[in-house]
Amino acid sequence: MKNVKKADARHEREADEEARKEKEKEKEVVMLYRLCDQLVSQLSAVSDALERERVARIQAEVERDKLAVEHSAMLQACQQAGAQIEIDKNFIREALEHAATQQATIQRLSSTPTSQPQPADTSSRISRLAHLENIARLSRLT
Repeated sequence: MKNVKKADARHEREADEEARKEKEKEKEVVMLYRLCDQLVSQLSAVSDALERERVARIQAEVERDKLAVEHSAMLQACQQAGAQIEIDKNFIREALEHAATQQATIQRLSSTPTSQPQPADTSSRISRLAHLENIARLSRLT
């Protein structure tokens, strides 16, 4: 009978020990689930932060590219304007040279004695003088 009692006591101790181990395992499992939940939350937060950073970087690249295109267009417009200015300067220089040549011709013709000018010559001179005055006004404007 003593052996039966000892065996029962030993079985009871083993059952208690197994129950205690089972409760510890359950606690560990609960703790592991909590840790997994925390890790999932942290990974989600990190993933969201990385996505926001990626979107911000893409937006910055788009803005940089947009500014580069605008800068290129402005540079091209400035170069075209510079070329047009050179063309205009050359035109004005040629017009002034032409006006100076015509003025010298008019002065030379005015200083040479001639017979009574014909009406056609007078109107031609008047036209030339009006043309020269217009060129002189243009040169003062620029």
